[in-house]
Amino acid sequence: MQGAQLQSPEQKPALSFNKFNRRTHLYAAMFFMPWFFVYGVSSLGFSHPTWFNREPQWNVLSERDYKFGPIPPDADLHTIANKIQQDSGLPGDFGLYRSPENVFHLYRPGFITATEIVYDPAKERLVVRETTFHIMGLLQRLHTRGGFEGSLLNKAWGVIVDLVQIMMMIWIVSGLYMWWSLRHLRSWGWLALGAGIASFTFFMMAL
Repeated sequence: MQGAQLQSPEQKPALSFNKFNRRTHLYAAMFFMPWFFVYGVSSLGFSHPTWFNREPQWNVLSERDYKFGPIPPDADLHTIANKIQQDSGLPGDFGLYRSPENVFHLYRPGFITATEIVYDPAKERLVVRETTFHIMGLLQRLHTRGGFEGSLLNKAWGVIVDLVQIMMMIWIVSGLYMWWSLRHLRSWGWLALGAGIASFTFFMMAL
């Protein structure tokens, strides 16, 4: 038909930085939401332990006499941990720390429960115990779990935790960028930002 102009199909607008920033802020937050939820809720347990820890924290699985032998102050803790673990008959990755009372604690974290082997050289007693299950304890173990030691799954969890921390930084920067892009909200943003920095500085200097 003469004189008619062909309509070109509507072109999809190019992805702008503003749109990319908003999408990153939104979808990354949704992906990492379980971790943000865990870190937020479990902090209540650290701040208010008496609200949640009303039940016995440990179930004793076994207890017996055990004599390791003389342990010098500068002994290799890894060697001690391997020997105690083998004699306990428990496989897995245990971390060892020596308390000021010279009691050895081999701790194996788990999300549902955690296991600990306790050896007291003074009493020559070896105790194997397991945490009782409760929701707050589960969330706190999720909160404190990190590092790259042990199995492949432990390393994978450590990678996810690193990504969560990086995302928190990106979340902050992308949020600041979105706020600055909204000119009519800059005054309120300055007020919120200033109040947050002032309160943080106050507590940092006062406590």
